[in-house]
Amino acid sequence: MMTGYTTLTDAQARGYLERLGIFPAEGAMPEPDLSFLNRLVEAHQKKVPFENIDVYQARLPISLEISDLYEKIVVKKRGGYCFEMNGLFVCLLRTLGYDAWSCGCRVVRGRDQVRPILHRGNIVCLNNRLYFCDVGFGGPMPSQAVLLESGKHQRIGQEEYWPVEEEHTWWSLVRMKRGNQDDYAPEAEAGECVEIMFQTAMMEPADFLPLNYYVSEPADSYFRVKMMANIRTDTGYMDVSDMVFTIKENGRVTRHGLESEEERSAVLEKYFGICL
Repeated sequence: MMTGYTTLTDAQARGYLERLGIFPAEGAMPEPDLSFLNRLVEAHQKKVPFENIDVYQARLPISLEISDLYEKIVVKKRGGYCFEMNGLFVCLLRTLGYDAWSCGCRVVRGRDQVRPILHRGNIVCLNNRLYFCDVGFGGPMPSQAVLLESGKHQRIGQEEYWPVEEEHTWWSLVRMKRGNQDDYAPEAEAGECVEIMFQTAMMEPADFLPLNYYVSEPADSYFRVKMMANIRTDTGYMDVSDMVFTIKENGRVTRHGLESEEERSAVLEKYFGICL
């Protein structure tokens, strides 16, 4: 079957791994097993921030060409959003020997209505088992691969997730909320929350081009009107949303107002490694 997926060169793969803080021995690459997959997902979320600065501030068109993504994320040490980061990440996975492909996702986060497909995730098949992997959101998503076994509760870091099989290749990913210290709804009570819905069917890289255009080009696009950045830490995550800097440490959330563009730029450089 013809596919638009590509792989990286050995030098590019090594450069990407070094960007993630992983330095394989010369002449050898790590075994493409579950342990290393989990390591890759967590390292990506800690080293490469989710951010939409090119869309929000520079009003630049976002290229999904692998050479452009590699230049931005690896060479220039920037981040990106899901179409960029999960797009490059799946190329790394395939280069390392994983049976991996991208999938379409609906960001739900507790909403009842059907949401459009506006997110890119990845599926990995290991030992005849499917796993969902997402490095395109930053810290709030699972920091490891999620085994697609319906109803199986999986403790990942400080969070608890479980996938639920729906219909026609669709799955829901449920997260246990932590009451008034929940990531996305500070005043919400504890309980179950559907974070995201995704399909296991493969989408081609070209399928994401119109979706990427939809979220980045129109003047009223969410990514054009609100500046966002997020990165995982050892104890939680850090987030910038417009002029609010949020830090989550061991379940405790604190928020700081930013007084100027200069202060925000300093926060982005110090905590996210983004030099504007």
